[in-house]
Amino acid sequence: MFRYPLEIESGQDFVVFTHEPYRTNQNIPGQQEGFEGGPNVAPPPDGMIVLYMPNSTPAVTNQNSWKQQNFVGALGQITRGIGVGMAAGAMNLGESGMGVDEAIEGFKDQLENIKSKGGSAARQFVLGKVAETFGLSGAGALTALQRGEVYNPNVELLYEAPQLRGFSMDFVFIPKSMKEAQMMNSIILEFKAFSSPLENGPMLKVPNLWRVTYKSGIEGNDKFMNKFKKAALTTVQIQHNPGTDMHATFSDGTPLVTAMSLGFQEVDIITQNDHLSVGGQGY
Repeated sequence: MFRYPLEIESGQDFVVFTHEPYRTNQNIPGQQEGFEGGPNVAPPPDGMIVLYMPNSTPAVTNQNSWKQQNFVGALGQITRGIGVGMAAGAMNLGESGMGVDEAIEGFKDQLENIKSKGGSAARQFVLGKVAETFGLSGAGALTALQRGEVYNPNVELLYEAPQLRGFSMDFVFIPKSMKEAQMMNSIILEFKAFSSPLENGPMLKVPNLWRVTYKSGIEGNDKFMNKFKKAALTTVQIQHNPGTDMHATFSDGTPLVTAMSLGFQEVDIITQNDHLSVGGQGY
């Protein structure tokens, strides 16, 4: 186990890093062979690193992607109706005995229903083609010019997907002894080595993945701060003697101050179940 500073005790708050061989989120035959316990058992963690709790822990942003969708005017409303009807038919395939032929007949019924609502939608369609011919942005451009009106955009905000999270952590090493300097070097090497690919003949083995955990005193995992999913270590940045105007070292050549910045990217999305299952502030 690596630790910095050397006098970190169990009663203090700190951050624990462990790494393990890369595995996909889905079980792919052949990829996960060689791990004790079989393909569905997580590989054992390796190289535990214990570091002091940063003065400012990373801002972790939970993002979800939503997208505005416009169903402009009567034509847009009809288009939405077609899409919803067809989606409903497609979702019912195989359920209650519904087959492909029956679903297609349902689509035809949707189209026949639209014909009876032609009117303003047909005018909008024609105006759109005229606008396109003359290089205008759509039917609304012509109605704005002629009548000072535009079609109602009928806006909907539609959910797309959760986003993978990224976060970074910064640490500053000021070793107080030769032993602590050696520990610092070992920690930096561990982060660098296991975030890099391994040569394997003509191929490269994917770098290890990392688990980052806040620890609180002797009680184990912190109950209040956010949790992290398994993550790739995408960036290891090292700077010696930051903020100084000269290069200064100890007698053995170790820089007086070494700053390390780690950038992580989680490998899986976070769902409502994830938050509720861990309690506290969730992920």
